[in-house]
Amino acid sequence: MPNTQAKVPKATKIIPKAVILIDVEVRYHAELMNALVAYANSGCMVIYLKGLFNVRLVDVKPFSGRFNLPWDIAAYLRSGYVVNPACRHAFQIVSLAPRYNIKACLLKDVDEADKLYVLEPGARYQSLPLQGTGQLGHELTGETYTPAALGAVGEGYIAYFGDVNSENETFIAVVALGCKMHPGLQSAQEPISVSITGAPRMTTLRVSPNGTSDYRIFY
Repeated sequence: MPNTQAKVPKATKIIPKAVILIDVEVRYHAELMNALVAYANSGCMVIYLKGLFNVRLVDVKPFSGRFNLPWDIAAYLRSGYVVNPACRHAFQIVSLAPRYNIKACLLKDVDEADKLYVLEPGARYQSLPLQGTGQLGHELTGETYTPAALGAVGEGYIAYFGDVNSENETFIAVVALGCKMHPGLQSAQEPISVSITGAPRMTTLRVSPNGTSDYRIFY
């Protein structure tokens, strides 16, 4: 008979440097929120993908406020954005896509230096009904919306993405954030290239100069 009493190796306790959160309703669970706040303060990152799983314009202030940030939902629309030249956060390993056209749950009350993307010059409200009639939406002049933000929390960070359509640029940005937190990639001598292909989409990260060490992620 097989030895049913054989010892099972204990799993190694691994604490990830970043976690992805998809439901802001976690704000109502005090114990979990306390753990997330402590996790970020300890030097890790909480990435909140708000729009991919919930397009409701729920109040996120009770959530962001726990991280001492005033961020709140401002609007839900499609427009064009560019990388924020005033962003305080560096991405030497993986670069953000330079332009970003998305439908998103947008944030307001975000420090200018914490916005990953800002409205492009001449940005307009975009919608399929308007495009179908050849009309242009109104200009968003003076608006300070952002679809993506990154704020410092103690020794770590909290990130927000309002994209509702799982755009490639969003995924590249999430990869960029993950690489930013990866201790083994902090000493990378050259930028890592990111390519997205196929359906289902496959992301390939080439982490060595000659491209021989790849990570492939499906989503």
